[in-house]
Amino acid sequence: MVKRRILLIEDESDMVYALTLQLEATGYEVLAVKDGQAGLDMARKEKPDLIVLDLMLPGMDGLEICKIIKNDPKTASTPIIMLTAKSQESDKVIG
Repeated sequence: MVKRRILLIEDESDMVYALTLQLEATGYEVLAVKDGQAGLDMARKEKPDLIVLDLMLPGMDGLEICKIIKNDPKTASTPIIMLTAKSQESDKVIG
């Protein structure tokens, strides 16, 4: 059986560790990177089944990464879950 792959784009090591443990325990293969450019490169190369994307990243933020992924025909159909500590309604709407 082929494992589904999840790309985790998150810069907080503790969050990467916790999410990776949980996702692998439920049978997923986790690819983790800590910045936006690496995430874009990995998404294009590995074509994951799902991307979990932090909004607040160093350099390029998660919203910009999301726009690039969704405007690229190679990655546009990949579902994205936005992950953030922001709780304002406006942040949720933008995401």
